[in-house]
Parts: sequence; C-alpha cells; structure tokens
Amino acid sequence: MKLNLNMLLILAASTRIALAEPVCPSTTLSNGIPTPAYENSDGSANGFVCDFGGLEFSNFHSNVPGVEPVSIGISPGFQAGTTNSGLRFSGPFTANAGELQDVYISFTVTALTGLLTDVHIQLDNSFVTGTGSVWYTEQVCLSVTDCAVFADNPSGTLVSDMVLSAPQKSLNISKDLILAGGSSGFSTMSEFSNYYSHTSEVPEPRSIAELLCLGFFGLMAWRVRVR
Repeated sequence: MKLNLNMLLILAASTRIALAEPVCPSTTLSNGIPTPAYENSDGSANGFVCDFGGLEFSNFHSNVPGVEPVSIGISPGFQAGTTNSGLRFSGPFTANAGELQDVYISFTVTALTGLLTDVHIQLDNSFVTGTGSVWYTEQVCLSVTDCAVFADNPSGTLVSDMVLSAPQKSLNISKDLILAGGSSGFSTMSEFSNYYSHTSEVPEPRSIAELLCLGFFGLMAWRVRVR
C-alpha cells in the first residue's frame, strides 16, 4: 500500500509534536489542573517534564510535612530587563509567633541548546518583625559531589548572581526557605525565583531527532511523488 503526500505530512507533524515537551504552565506544584501537575500531592516526583525559554525542567520534588505543594505557586518567566528565563515560586509564605514554616523545592534544569553559564537567584519582599527570622539556602549541583551553596537571611528584595565554575548542560537545584515567628514575631517572603544564562550554539539531541524525522518523511514524500 502506498502512502499519499498528505498522510506523510500528518505523520511528520505528529512525530514532531510527540518529541516536544509541553510549555511549563502557571499553576501550583500540585493541583491536577492542568494535568499532570508538576509533582504529586505528597511532594514526590511524578515524571512531569516541561520547557520554557530554551530550558527543560524536570524531577520536581518538595517536602511534606512543610508547606504543601498545593500552596506553592509556580510560573515560568524572564528576569526583568534580560533574556534569562526561569521559574518563580510564590506564596506568600509567612510564619506568625510560635510558628515555623519550611518551603523546600528541588528540580533539574537542562539547556535545550548550548550550555548553562550562570544562575540568577531572586528573593522578593522579605520582612520580619520582633523575634521573626527568614533564612534561605540554595544548592546548585553540577554532580552529586560538586555543589555550590548560596545562603542569606534577606531583607526586602535580594538578587544574587552565581557564576558556574564551568558551563553545564544540566543542573540539579534545591531551595530551602525557613520562616520563623519566634516567641513574639512575624516573618514573610512573597516569592523566590531562579533565572539562567545559557549559550545557544550546540543543537540539542531532540532537535536533531526532529530534523532527522522530518528529513525521512520528506524523502518518503518525494519518492511517492516521483513514482
């Protein structure tokens, strides 16, 4: 049986769609809408992968007990005034007197083209009163044994740039925000974000696979037309 040209073009388009990941949605870490959410309701990874701004995000995980995934907003975006893309995690996160809140999130970020060169950390609208405290720690791992750590007890808004010791294709990121009210205080942070600088010279394997598939179907279409 011979395939006509229209059938081959449909197959080519379907192959391209199948190879692409969905665009990262703006939602919460776990709410089932859209489906699938970034992770399960207990904070465990569910295999969700998404793309945004030339980056792929995967392996999402958070800690329960702690601030539950349904209470952690997530949205893709660009760092103000730059082309650096990344993710924002929003609350607001608060702790009143006698309370302790722990927000922990980890994930993997991969450059779809080129290599990652810098990590830009942004902490927005931190505020404490009385005995309240805010403590933020971020770990950026190039491998299991090669990690850099950023730590601060921010006030207001803070932006910090972490230059990687060598450009990387992929990074494992973990973030830990601890808010405490103490005996008679209050602490809060509205959101924290990561943005990434990356080069774009090297075609990603998935793009090469797409081109090969399209080339194959194009050749098949040409053969059908010349018969």
